[in-house]
Amino acid sequence: MDEYEIREVDAARMEEIQNSYSGDTISSGNSVRKPFKVGAKLYVSTSGFSGPGMPQEDECYMLIPREEFKGDAVYYGKKPTWPIVITKDEEEYAEDWAAHR
Repeated sequence: MDEYEIREVDAARMEEIQNSYSGDTISSGNSVRKPFKVGAKLYVSTSGFSGPGMPQEDECYMLIPREEFKGDAVYYGKKPTWPIVITKDEEEYAEDWAAHR
């Protein structure tokens, strides 16, 4: 089971937290955006949501040196190997994707 911790932060910090959003950069194999601090630890946001009558929530991950990480690494953005099996409905999208990879 994954370990997680819920923390409340001052609403004035939400812009700083949202500016650290790095879900897109991580999935494309790039580095994270400028992290934010909570205490002495650095974090980046990877997703967020809110709704009517709900507080703004962001999912964030603490950044640690690679040598301190003891879990199994998950790699995002790895290009698939060929051949890729696609359906007729996916052909146009797949051709466009292949042209830009």
